[in-house]
Amino acid sequence: MFEVVLDAFAEATGCDRSALGELVGRVRHPGEVSPVGLVDRIAAQERLANAVQAVQVRDLAAFAAARLAEDVAARVPDGLAGRTAGLEVAKALGVATGTGHGRIHDATRAAADHPQLLGLVGTGAVSWAGLRRVLRPRCWHRSCGGRSTAGWPPTRSAPG
Repeated sequence: MFEVVLDAFAEATGCDRSALGELVGRVRHPGEVSPVGLVDRIAAQERLANAVQAVQVRDLAAFAAARLAEDVAARVPDGLAGRTAGLEVAKALGVATGTGHGRIHDATRAAADHPQLLGLVGTGAVSWAGLRRVLRPRCWHRSCGGRSTAGWPPTRSAPG
C-alpha cells in the first residue's frame, strides 16, 4: 500500500521514483511496530494527508485560473470561459462531473477568500472538512432541512 504513496509522491514532485524508494527504505508492517510507534506513525500520516490536501487545493485553484486565462485569451464567450476545468479535473480524478466542478469551486474560493485557513489545513490545525463548512455553510436545524444559509434570513415573510 505504501508503494502507492511513493508512486504518487514521485509523480507529484517529479522526483526519481527509484531514488525515493532507496531513500525511504522498507516500511515496517504494523505488527512490527510498537503501539506508541503506531500512534506516532498515524499522526505523521494525518499531517501528510493534511499537507497534501492543502497543496492539491492550491493546485486546483491555479489550474482553474490558468484554464480561465487561456479561454479569455482565446476569446471564449464570458459564460463559457473556464468551464472545462471542472470536466478535466473530474476526468483526471475519476469522479463525477459535478464533483470536479465542486472541487474547482471550493479550491478557488479557499485560495482566494481564505488563504490563511487553507494554510492551517496544511498544518493540520484546521481540517479540509472544517474549511468546507466555511465555504459552504449549511443550516442543520430541522426547520431549514440542510439548505444553504447564504440567503438567510429570508428577505420577505412567509405568505399569510
